[in-house]
Amino acid sequence: MTARANNQIAEALATMANLMARDNEPGRDDEKRLERFMTHKPTIFT
Repeated sequence: MTARANNQIAEALATMANLMARDNEPGRDDEKRLERFMTHKPTIFT
């Protein structure tokens, strides 16, 4: 493999590790649920 390919693989692995670490943060479950819910543009009642 070339150095460029190795760098691309290392960058992809680092990105994946960061995403996995961010998804496993405790206390973010409620925040993620709310964000997912709000993407559906719910009707606002008053």
